[in-house]
This record gives sequence, structure tokens and C-alpha cells, in this order.
Amino acid sequence: NGMNLVGLGQSIDIDTGNLDITLDTLTSTNSPAEGIDLNNCTGTFVAGQLSPSAINNATGDSVRINGGTVGVTYTGGITHSAAGQAAVSISGGHSTGTVTFQTGTISATNGTGLQFDNADGTYNFNGTTTLNGGDAGIDILNGSNGTFTFGANTSITSPSGLTAFNVDVSTGGDVTYDGTITQNTAATAIRVNEKSGGTVDFNGMITANTGGATAVNLINNAGGTINFDGGLDIDATSGTGISATGGGTLNVTGTSNTIDTTTGRGARIENTTIGASGVTFQSISSDGGSNLGIALFNTGSGNFTVAGTGADGSGGTIQNKTGNGASFINAANISLSDMNFTDCATANGPGPCGTNVTGNTGCNAAIFLQNVTGVMLDNINTLRGQYGINGNNVTTFSLIDSNIASHGDEVEEDGVRFFNLHGTCAITDTTIRDSEMNNVRVFNNATAALTLTVMGTTAPVSLSDSAISNADRNDGILFEGAGGTDMTLNVMDTRFADSDGDHIQAVVNLTDTMDVNITGCVTDGGPGVLGSGFTLSSGAGFIGTMTFDILNNDIQNAANKAINVNIGTNSTSNGMFSGTISGNTIGTVGIMDSGGAGMDISANGAGNINATITNNFIRQYDSDHGLRIIARDCNGCGGTINATVSGNTLSNPEPNGFNGLLVQAGAASGDRHIICADIDNNTLTGSGENGSASASDFRLRQRFDTTINLPGYAGAANNTTTVVTFVQGNNIGTPSGSATVQTNGFTGNGTTCP
Repeated sequence: NGMNLVGLGQSIDIDTGNLDITLDTLTSTNSPAEGIDLNNCTGTFVAGQLSPSAINNATGDSVRINGGTVGVTYTGGITHSAAGQAAVSISGGHSTGTVTFQTGTISATNGTGLQFDNADGTYNFNGTTTLNGGDAGIDILNGSNGTFTFGANTSITSPSGLTAFNVDVSTGGDVTYDGTITQNTAATAIRVNEKSGGTVDFNGMITANTGGATAVNLINNAGGTINFDGGLDIDATSGTGISATGGGTLNVTGTSNTIDTTTGRGARIENTTIGASGVTFQSISSDGGSNLGIALFNTGSGNFTVAGTGADGSGGTIQNKTGNGASFINAANISLSDMNFTDCATANGPGPCGTNVTGNTGCNAAIFLQNVTGVMLDNINTLRGQYGINGNNVTTFSLIDSNIASHGDEVEEDGVRFFNLHGTCAITDTTIRDSEMNNVRVFNNATAALTLTVMGTTAPVSLSDSAISNADRNDGILFEGAGGTDMTLNVMDTRFADSDGDHIQAVVNLTDTMDVNITGCVTDGGPGVLGSGFTLSSGAGFIGTMTFDILNNDIQNAANKAINVNIGTNSTSNGMFSGTISGNTIGTVGIMDSGGAGMDISANGAGNINATITNNFIRQYDSDHGLRIIARDCNGCGGTINATVSGNTLSNPEPNGFNGLLVQAGAASGDRHIICADIDNNTLTGSGENGSASASDFRLRQRFDTTINLPGYAGAANNTTTVVTFVQGNNIGTPSGSATVQTNGFTGNGTTCP
């Protein structure tokens, strides 16, 4: 105790001893071997509490501890410059003992830095540790299960070897690194491999410019946890920014983490759990090649976030990718903000791609989602490529303040496409345009419920389609169930333009239940042949229900029906459409053909429709009726239409327009439909034109074995004059009218339609 040991050469060399040593000062200079060498020792060794104490320029390891359980406290400094040797080496199964380097400075300008091989004790580096030359890094190897703590004044700078900080094969113990790592050579900054227990925690700034090497490489760490809490600034060329594969838990926290690669992956997390603290980056960028910019696969329920700063592109740019730009499979809680995806998915995926039968998992996209719960995309800009956003079995999705543009060049390629979208989902304040087929397409054949809301808050959502290749273009929104689904579509304050198909098409099949609400939208048509309007329809074997509200929309220049409610011929007697169409403006006085082909309520086959049609303005319609209500095409059977038509204004037909209002029951032999039409307080005068057999403002046709019920009508069933007079008396002015009877004629049951 209390000794001072000063000299040239090796200061301490003890082999197999039980130590109780305290040296107030210990100085060793130019040792031809180790400065301190403790081999298979037990007990305690304390040195260097008083200055000067230093180990300088040992030819071997500056401090070497091999085996044993000895506890060591050293307060002096270490200056190390010997190539191929360690400033500190602890190996050989050293266990139990605590080794602490206190306030002294450890400086390694050459050699291998801090080396731990099968080290199972407790190791503390509390002073300043500077590793900045040769291959001076930190290696914790070969079953080292001890507890390692490196203080905030530790730094590693660009070692010449393969890795700056390397943990390899460990079943337990915690590693805490509070210092900084700077890696500016084409080598890995951090590698953790087969850490099957314990935690590795990086609390200082990691700066890596690693060229073709993976900057942070985490491999097969099932049972272990790796945390990054001090910041990541990663740049690479063909190398991956961060790769975590094969197990373990990963947390990356902080608001300023960035990854910027060229052809390399930005972030790859596969078969690794994202922990409770999540993985957060400010930005991730990747440019060129076939590697994904972001790839998540089997990552559990933890949050993955690219936060940006609020400015366009501040979350990074992923561009010029032949495949997916970002891919999330079997993941959860994905949040991307302020990101650009330009020219991703420039090559088609391997297929199958697109159809409702084959699915869409084989399609490429700027953003690909499969089996994902919780997705929030905010201020995302995608431009060109096979798909913009492509999702399969996605639950809870939001797209906010984004631009999705110019996707697809073949049939079945859409701007935004989902095959089985569930939960509460929204598209808000977003522009989706120039898609080859549909701007938004949702097809569900699973039973989990969906509510999708498309709406503008600060600005209207805009969906437009003006792609150069016109042959494949279809709908603004195509929303379809395939049987047994429960789907709700809310579209509010949305602008549609130039849809070759329908602006909105909602389709139900089999036992689907669907609710459609379209409110406050503004639409403009294009050169399409199907509509540029709103279509609600049913398909094969429909026995379910669709409810709807189409309210206060401005629909201009539809190429066909502006509003088309059409229950299909394959519907059964249990199939039911029910809803309200009110306050809509179709066409503009003085603008030719701006009303398209008006509005259509059509029950085909055995299906049923209950519709309240009130306070709509329908003008400048061409080649069809302003409002047509028709039930038909059910040989030996017939469905029912209950229509309340009140307060509507029909006017200014085109020269080829038909009647303002047509109510027709039956179109072919065997039709047995029943229509109840409560027609009152409408402005119809001047709404008829001579494009049809009758130029009257309204026309009622009872054909084959059908019946038309006019609540309150008291005349004879076959007295068409009385029928016309009755309808005229219930509406404004003196509209012209006509009525025809083929068999059952007209009844007057009740005071209103059901």
C-alpha cells in the first residue's frame, strides 16, 4: 500500500496471484512488453490515484488482463501507439471482478484500441478515451457477457479495420456507450452480431460515411436489445445505412437521425422487433438501383417514423428505383412525413398484379404495404412509376396533404390501390392525378369493416386524370366489395376532373353492406364514354344492402349519367339500395351538354331501391332524360322502387334531350316491378325536348305486368289523362305530361312512398 512505482519498461507482470495491491503512482514508459499484465489473478489491484501516473508507449498491450477475477482500478493515463496491440485487452474468461479506468486519459493513436475476448466482469471507462489511429476501435468478442460502460468522453475515429465498434457473440450483459463514433472509411461503424441477451445502448452521436459498407449492421440478435439514443448521421454509396436482420429488438430515438445513400438501402429492418421507443429518423434518402430505400419485414408493433421538419422533401428523397421505393410487410405503426418518391417502381413487378382475382402483391410501387396496421403518410410526393401507393391487407391508413401523380402505363395500374383495406382510413387535403387506370381503387373481399373518408379540410382533395395514354383510364375512386364486406365511403369537399370512367364508382356484390356518402364535391368531366359522374351499382348475386347520401355536389360536364344509382340484373329480392340525393347541381344554364345525361335511378332484376330525391337542379342534359326512374329486366319477377321526388328543378334540355322526368315500370315481357313515385313541388315546365318519343316535360310509362303507384291518386288505373292532371296539380306551374298504360296501370295507395 502507498507505494510509488516509476520506471522504464514493464511496470507490473503478475502470473496467478491473489492480489491486494495499492500503488499511489504508477508510471511505465517504453515497455518492451505490456505496461500492466495480470494473468489469472484474483483480489484487487489499485493504481494511479496520484499524479504523475501513466503508461506510455508500451510495445505490447498497454494493459492486459487475462482470466481470473481480479478487480482493477486505474486512475492514470495511457498513451498507446504500438501497431497490432491493444490499449486495453481483457480476455480469457475474466469474470466477477470490476475493472475501472477512472479520470485518466486513454489515447490510442495506433493499435487495436479496447479489446474484450470472453470477458465476463464489469468494465467501466469513466475518463477520456480517445481512439483515433490505426485500427483503434472497440471489440467485444467471443462470449463476452460482462457489463461494459464507456463514458461520454469516449470517441472512436475512423479505425482502419472492418468495424469501429464490434460486439460479436454474447448471451448476456449490457453494453453502454455514451461517447461518439466517427467512421469516414469504407468500413462499418457499428456491428452487433448474435447478441442473444442484454442491451447494447449507444447514447452518443454516430457519424458514418462508409461508402460501399453497411454503416450500422445488426445481425441475428434474438433476445438482445440495441438502442440508439444519441443521433445517427449516416452517408453511404452502395452500402446500407442501417441493417437489422435475424432477430432482436431495435430502438432509434431522437429527432435528427439521417440516412443518405445512393444505390444502397437506406434502412433495412427484417425479422427484428421495433421496440417500445420506436425507430425514428428525420430523413432517409436513396438514389438509384434496385435496392429498396426503406425495407421493413416482420418488425412487430413498434413505431417506425420518418418525421421530416415540415418542409417538402425534408424527410428525404427516394428516387430512380426499378422496384419498390419503400416496402413495409408484416409491420405496424408506420409514419412517413415530408418525403419525395420520384421515379420509383420504374419496372413492373413480377406479378400477379392488379386484378381482383390475382391480387396486387406482385406490383411495384413508390410505397408498398402488406399486412400492415397503422399507416400515416403526411406531405408525401410520388411521381411516376407502376403504382404510387400499393397496399394489401392494410388496417388504419391516412394520406394527408400529399401529391400522387402520373403512375402507371398499363391496364390495372393505379395511383393508390388497396386490396383489403380495413379500419378507419382517410385521404385528406391530397391531390391524386394522371393515373393510368384509377386514381384511388379499393377492393375488399374480407369481412373486417372499413370506413374510408376522402375530404378536404384546409383545401379540397383533388382527383384528376389526364394521362397521355387514354385507352386504360377509368375512375377517380373505384370502391368495391366482393361479398360479406362492411364498407363505408365518405367523400367530402373533393374536386374531380377528367375521369374517363366515373368520378366515383361504388360497387357491391353478394352479401356486401356498404354506406356511401358524397357531399360538397365539385366535378368536371372529360372525354370519357362511361360517365365522369357518380355511379352506385351492384354485381353478381347481390343480396346485401347499400345506403347512400349524395348531397350538395356540383357536377359539370358529365359524359354520361351525372348520378347513376343502378341495382344490377343479378340482384335478388333481398338486395336493397336506400338513400337520399339532395341539393345537387347538375349542369349550368347556357353551357352546352354540361348536364351530361342527367340522373338515373334504375332497379334491374329483383333488386329494390328506396330513394329520396329533393331540391336538385338538373340542366343542359343531352341524349337522355333529366331524371329517369326505371324498374325493368326481371323475367317473371320484379323488384320495387320507392321514390320521393320533391323540390327539384329540371330545365334547359339540349335539342337531343328527352323528357325532364321519366318514370317507367317494365321494359320486357315478364317484368313485374312496382314503382311508388311521390312527385310533388317540382319545377318541370320546359324540361322536355323532342329527343324521345314524347317531348313532354314528364312521362309515366306502365309496361307489361308492372304497377306504378302515385300516392293520393284517386283516378282510374288506366285513365292516363287523369294521371297527367294529377301529377301536374302536385307540381309547380303547368308542365306538359304524358302517361301510358299497358296492363295494370296506376294506383293511389297511401299518402307517401315507403
